Amino acid sequence: GLAVIGEPHRVAWTMTDEAGRYRLATPATRISVDKTTGMVSLVGMDDKPIIGEADPGTRRLGDASDPDGAVQQRFGVNGGQAIYGLGQHQAGLLDYRGTTVRLQQANTDVGVPVLVSTAGYGLFWNNPAVTDVAVATPQAVDRIVFRSQAGSDVDYFLFAGPDVDDIIGGYRQLTGQAPLMARWTWGLWQSKERYASQAELLSVAAEYRRLGIPLDAVVQDWQYWKPGEWGS
Repeated sequence: GLAVIGEPHRVAWTMTDEAGRYRLATPATRISVDKTTGMVSLVGMDDKPIIGEADPGTRRLGDASDPDGAVQQRFGVNGGQAIYGLGQHQAGLLDYRGTTVRLQQANTDVGVPVLVSTAGYGLFWNNPAVTDVAVATPQAVDRIVFRSQAGSDVDYFLFAGPDVDDIIGGYRQLTGQAPLMARWTWGLWQSKERYASQAELLSVAAEYRRLGIPLDAVVQDWQYWKPGEWGS
């Protein structure tokens, strides 16, 4: 994928052949693979599934058109967990259970295909296409459903946690470290719908200085260009 830059590392692991499944374990993670369906699950220390692939008949791998999405995958989740993340959206929600989120870049709306759960795991859906994520909706109770409009396979990463710091650390290791912004950006930013003139904008900065209020940035928003030259 375009976002993944991390390289695999050698790690000690074991595989156990059990009735109906293979169980793979590292010091930090336990994975179960169903022998019949090939479905993968992340399991906890108590050997119970935390999140796992579900409903294999609904999986779509991008090899045929589908009005609901060329690439589709369902995951089973238990009923007690909250689901956070997925970028910046305008619905006023923190926990996305019971809703569908569209991951598509738009003004004030930022799609990031990464979620974290209070059950102690994270999931990165490695597909940059427009994607709908349905989280425990009435149509798919106790399921997280990913539907991407384009793609050639199902590609995702699970982060075992259990702490959010561990999950974010795994995501950063996979996709790269995000540097801190410049020091001046951490101060006060002044913004409004727009400033009609240079004089108005400069007067705002001057007034902050007169009042002795620290100010680091004034945002010159839209319509500063000539008519007919949108965004130039």
